[in-house]
Amino acid sequence: MSLTYDVDAIGNPAVTAHFDLTFGPDIYDMVVMLHTIDVLDWMADWNMSMAARGALTNSALTPASYSEVQRKGGLKIVYAAGKIVSAPMTPPSVRNQDEEVVEAARTNAVDLLALVLATLRSINEGHGCDYHSILYDGDHLFDLAVTPYTGSAPPLLAVKG
Repeated sequence: MSLTYDVDAIGNPAVTAHFDLTFGPDIYDMVVMLHTIDVLDWMADWNMSMAARGALTNSALTPASYSEVQRKGGLKIVYAAGKIVSAPMTPPSVRNQDEEVVEAARTNAVDLLALVLATLRSINEGHGCDYHSILYDGDHLFDLAVTPYTGSAPPLLAVKG
């Protein structure tokens, strides 16, 4: 499946997002490309591409690889049995990345695309909007908690369909 979205900001063209998604009986392969357009491109000239692959089973998503390229550099995450084993960054991180990789593996952290896919899969399987996981961006760990919107606080992002 291929999808392309043109995103406007304050009525002006801002970003084009292109998604190529391939799902087989037991695999996933995703590519996402984002780039600024029109006036924002002239001002920022920002591009980003991400690619992820892994295995799908009835009960789990097991990432195998992830790569990300931006103007400032890149990240390549390699997994073994769904656990992060290396995550070299270009240029190299100033932090002690070995410790971060060990912690990411210990907490079962995953890359951004695997995390989004796992979240959507959980919701589609009828588990509702209660989902928690750990994101690893090559330099830091982040908690992701998805909970149902109760109406008590404004949503962070409003999407019109």
